[in-house]
Order: sequence, then C-alpha cells, then structure tokens
Amino acid sequence: MNKIGPKLLFNGGILTTGTCAIFFGLLDRVEGHYPFIILSFAIRIVEALGNAAFLTASFAIIAKEFPDNVATTFASLETFFGLGLIVGPTVGGALYQVGGYVTPFAVLGSALFCAAVMTAFVLPVHDDVQPDAHKSGGFTKVLRIPGVLIATFSIIATSMSIGFLQATLEPHLRQFNLSPVVLGLMFVINGGTYALTAPAWGWLCDRKCTPK
Repeated sequence: MNKIGPKLLFNGGILTTGTCAIFFGLLDRVEGHYPFIILSFAIRIVEALGNAAFLTASFAIIAKEFPDNVATTFASLETFFGLGLIVGPTVGGALYQVGGYVTPFAVLGSALFCAAVMTAFVLPVHDDVQPDAHKSGGFTKVLRIPGVLIATFSIIATSMSIGFLQATLEPHLRQFNLSPVVLGLMFVINGGTYALTAPAWGWLCDRKCTPK
C-alpha cells in the first residue's frame, strides 16, 4: 500500500472482486466435477485477494480522512456491510428465482464494476505514497503483542461462527421446502443485528470509553 497508494489498491481490489464474481456465475457451464471444484477454488482465492485488498485500503482511507472519528466512521461503514448481509440473501434469492444461477453473480459483478468507476472519480488521492518505504517490524512481532493476539483470536472465532452458520443453515432449512426468497430472509437476523449495533459500538469507542 505504501508503494501504490490506498486509492489504487481500493479500486484494483473492487475490480478483481467484481470480475471473479462474474466468472463464478459462469461455472455452471463447466462440465465435470473436478474442473468445477478446481475452478471454484481458484476463482474464490483470487476473489478473496481482491476483497482483502479493498478492505485493507478502506481502513487506511478512513484513518486518513477521519483521524478524529475513526471508530465512528468505521462503524458507520460497517452498518452498510450489515445492510448488505440483510439485503444480499433476499435479493440474491429473488435474482436466482428470476434468472437462474448466473443472474445474481452477473448483477453483483456489474455493481462492483460501477462502484469501482465511481470511487475512481470520488476518492481523494493521497500524496504521501512512499515508494522506498521499508518495514521497521515484522508481522510476527505485531502478533506478540497480547492485545493484538487476543483481538486476532476473537476475530477468527467470530468469523468461524458466521461461516458455520452460512454453511449449515441452508441445508437444515431444505426440509421445509422454502422458496429462494424466503430462504434468503432467514439469513437476515445475523446481518440485521450487526447493522443495528455497529454504530453504537463505534460511538462508544470514540466518545465514552477507550477501545481497549
């Protein structure tokens, strides 16, 4: 990020994620189990790299643009992430019901492309890019800090719980023969709770108590 800047990293990550979303929607045309599985893993890995790129860049942009209200601003953006968790399954189920497997991925990929174009014009360019920047410490050195280590384990545990829910809830609900739209609504609770509580936690961190 010090070499290319957060804006370029942000836009590149969104474009990569959008492209992979569209490619993933075309996997139903792949014949054979093994080619499908291999391509699925490959596309998801590249998509995860793009997702990590623009998420990391967004943290840096928030810190630069809102240095006095980092927690509140970040929590506000996380609210929209929660809204995406609410709307995504429902809209995705509706698009699947209307146009089949390809439609949700094509719409999402196109939306990400449009977002990348918009941010290319809207986001400010920071002039503190350091092409010759060098690291003063390593990744393992950061993980030796007790607070960072505890926070890391907390994030891992939370992500595992969300992944467990996403992987097991849909197979469990098959016995009820729900439509794709209703099935998507069942995933709203997680995103709704996230969206409603994120601003409150951010406000508390900035105004009432220290994050630690």
